[in-house]
Amino acid sequence: MTMVDHGILMFGRPCSNNLICFTAILLIVLINYGINPALGCDGLFSNIGTTSNDMTIQEGDPFEINCTLSSSRITLSGKQVEANSKMLLMKKNGTRIPNVKIRIIDDLTAQFKVRRTSMKDNGFYSCYFDPGVSDLKAALVCGTEVKIARKFIPSLNM
Repeated sequence: MTMVDHGILMFGRPCSNNLICFTAILLIVLINYGINPALGCDGLFSNIGTTSNDMTIQEGDPFEINCTLSSSRITLSGKQVEANSKMLLMKKNGTRIPNVKIRIIDDLTAQFKVRRTSMKDNGFYSCYFDPGVSDLKAALVCGTEVKIARKFIPSLNM
């Protein structure tokens, strides 16, 4: 009796890394359904809104992340609700950023800003729309990955 391998084939060969296989399949599915992963969150999260593009920042430099709702009326779980930037909340690596650190730019945009970065600012910053209605959960708007690059300080030793 022979064993049959039911593994995933990628390009005619068995895929040995499940994470890579899953990611490749997900990208193929997204592209086939007309969703361009390079566009970020557009199309992935019901077009609730967007955040700034992913970025790499030099240590010590500033950065800001804008979170912008696509409309002043958003549909969540089949219910249409009023929306504005005061209903946006932000998290870094899953931990909520206090509202006092979030600035309202206009009716649809909120901003988180770091004036002088350090390595601790590395992370994934996500933005959520929270309508404040008890039967509706906060919905992910989008997210931005921030990478902090160490500042190169040349050696004075010659």
